Amino acid sequence: MSRQGAKSDQGDDYQRFIALHWMIRLISDDEIDYIQAQSTGLPGVDEKITVDDIVVCYKNGQRRHIQAKKNQSANRCWNLTDLKDELPKILAQLESSPQALVELYSQTPFGYLKSLFDAGEDYPDLTAFNNHVESKKLQNLLNQLAEKWNRSQEETFALLRRIKIGPHHSFEDWPRVNLEELRRLVSRAETALAVLESFLNTHQSKLLSTSFTITCEDVLNHLKKHGCLRVPLYDEAEILQQFRRISAIGRHDWQRTVGEQKIQRPEFDQVLEQMEQ
Repeated sequence: MSRQGAKSDQGDDYQRFIALHWMIRLISDDEIDYIQAQSTGLPGVDEKITVDDIVVCYKNGQRRHIQAKKNQSANRCWNLTDLKDELPKILAQLESSPQALVELYSQTPFGYLKSLFDAGEDYPDLTAFNNHVESKKLQNLLNQLAEKWNRSQEETFALLRRIKIGPHHSFEDWPRVNLEELRRLVSRAETALAVLESFLNTHQSKLLSTSFTITCEDVLNHLKKHGCLRVPLYDEAEILQQFRRISAIGRHDWQRTVGEQKIQRPEFDQVLEQMEQ
């Protein structure tokens, strides 16, 4: 295999890690309606999907369009020039619907671009941005983006408020992160991760799958077929209450002293330390 072919496969693998992450999110996030990987169009939506690696559709009509880029050359930060092929797609997707946002994922950071997109959350409009932002570099970056999109500064700032940057986990980190999240949600997490990856590959190929969407019910039913069941979720208060109930059992009946001397149990302090951690 050529070096270029190997890099392409790595890019596919990185995109798959992120798609798996959102399949796992389906189990715990009731606000998500369905997701797509390698979208070829949304059911009932008359729009062209230009940012199509992964699409997350919410029950309230909002959509998250995810673009996954393995890494920048030499692992340097991304800049506008590096994204020249992606910027027209991002613009088209954002202008297709006010309920669409775009999220970028990569192993390598986005540097000042992330600072610019974060400014969309920090300032309500362009006037506030210009009056309060201290970095001239960010103002210049906004001007450059407006020129590349051929939009006014006001229009550009309003659009960039709907661009997010996802976590830039590495190839080694993503499987660990996904597995840890699955352990919190389902039994036999290692098996569940392999099952979901196989399910995702079938969905992406469009050869064996007849569905264009992946729902929470799809994921749970597929896991159940392989003996992986959803585990009940408890918040911290519920867990503490369970400990209190268990601790109270037999408390008044147990003998804790010998000759009125309390028995020292060093493992007790060790258990407390572990619980605090």
